Amino acid sequence: MHLRRDWEMVVRAAIDFALSKPEIDPKRIVLVGWSFGGFLAPRAAAFEKRIAALIADPGQWDQRDVLKALPLKPDELAAFPDIDPKLLDPFEEWVRFSKADPMLRWRLVQRGLWAHGAKSIYEMLRRG
Repeated sequence: MHLRRDWEMVVRAAIDFALSKPEIDPKRIVLVGWSFGGFLAPRAAAFEKRIAALIADPGQWDQRDVLKALPLKPDELAAFPDIDPKLLDPFEEWVRFSKADPMLRWRLVQRGLWAHGAKSIYEMLRRG
């Protein structure tokens, strides 16, 4: 399952399932969101009244901070999200195939693209 903006739909189904179990106390349901889930969990809690408590740890204050790591000129960054996706092609190729920074490759390609259901870094940033 990929992250999606209407995370409340996923949370609603998870709570429905949890409440089908007799050992679950419906008054003590807690939702925890970490990383991008830290942005999605508060939205889900706003729509799902069965949540008694919320823990949101977004990992960063501003999702646009991700853009600062990209090799783009200031005017290109300012135009985001309406930039030409081809501007990211050299960076994407380097991240996908370089052995220089395996953690960056894991965060953006192996985890990031998969978690967001995206085929490119540009698409992932647009969805986030």
